[in-house]
Amino acid sequence: MLLSAPRVLVPLGALGASLCLNACVSRLNYEEATSAADVEREGRRRAELELAAIKARVAELEGELKARNDAGDQRLAEEKFERNVASKEHDEAVSLVTQLRGELARANEHIESYARTNARLEQKLSAAREGGGPSPLLSEVRELLANAHLESSVRVSENANGIVLSVPAELIFKKGDAELAPGLAAFSSTLARFAEAHPDLSVVVREGAADPALPDSIGKQRRDGLRALLSHPKWSERISFEAPTGGAAPLTYEIGLGFKEAR
Repeated sequence: MLLSAPRVLVPLGALGASLCLNACVSRLNYEEATSAADVEREGRRRAELELAAIKARVAELEGELKARNDAGDQRLAEEKFERNVASKEHDEAVSLVTQLRGELARANEHIESYARTNARLEQKLSAAREGGGPSPLLSEVRELLANAHLESSVRVSENANGIVLSVPAELIFKKGDAELAPGLAAFSSTLARFAEAHPDLSVVVREGAADPALPDSIGKQRRDGLRALLSHPKWSERISFEAPTGGAAPLTYEIGLGFKEAR
């Protein structure tokens, strides 16, 4: 029994050595695996840091790009607004120039018309002085009435105080009514042109004989309407109305044309 014991111990030693070697190899593999895992984790951490930095840089670049785009859009909007303003100002300037040209043309026409009228009046004045004919003022009034085709409707006379126009009521108002007549515009514009051409002219309005067929209420309404008709800012201060002799509507109206100072 004793002689066979060493045979058993030898294999046990070899087994122990083998176990020790296997243990060393496993530990070495574990350490290598652990080291590789640590390296991988460090690489992943660095990759995540780099990715985060890249994302931050991308966000920063996107922000700068958006800011530039916003600034570009704002500049485009400002430029468009400035172009619109400039175009509007140009159109307004062109319209104003066109309007001024039209007004200048009309002013030139008026000046030429006044020059022709003054020339005719000078000729008539010379003829009146030489031949003792009607006064230039009377001739001018007759010419204005003839141009408006009113020479047969309005009677014109002259006295020491000036010119007297005898105007029938039907020329100013509708028959039997206080409403203005349709053909009044020609007479009104004729009187207006004459008043504007003579800024020192004074006008006196008188009522003629009463119309017995019309009530007093029509007379009052016509009186108010005639005052409103002649209340023009250019000559209303030069017009006076003589008090009527009665309340009834007149058959005619007399308009006296004179001057503030003796001629």
